[in-house]
Amino acid sequence: MFKKFLDRATSEIKNLTTDKISHGLDIATETIISGKDTAQSTLIKNGLNIFIKKFGEIRDLKFDTKTKSIIMSIFLKGETDDVILKILNYKFWKDDDDVHYIEISEISANRYWIDAIANVLLSGKKFAIPQNLVIPIKILM
Repeated sequence: MFKKFLDRATSEIKNLTTDKISHGLDIATETIISGKDTAQSTLIKNGLNIFIKKFGEIRDLKFDTKTKSIIMSIFLKGETDDVILKILNYKFWKDDDDVHYIEISEISANRYWIDAIANVLLSGKKFAIPQNLVIPIKILM
């Protein structure tokens, strides 16, 4: 029985092509990146909720390092529906003084007034990352 299994496994290994191996590695890489993005999303969602708890709560946050985008579903007190905030083309970097930043290139929201305010206050701007979040973000990046 074991010999049959070993012969079958050996045969399968011999039949592997570079394309199959490459495809398998691509799937493994995507799985790792997806897991990293999920962990990063949870960390940042929890961190941001501390700062906005007076105004509402981030219910969902999806980080996509591949497309450099962040999509958030935010419940704001006084609103009936969640606000959907999309940040596109973000960039993390640090200056010569070792201060870490996130820079937002594009931002949009599903509420006109929030979209307008977000573009004035956030689009094209850089924001210092709190020191207690730098190491976890570095690990996940």
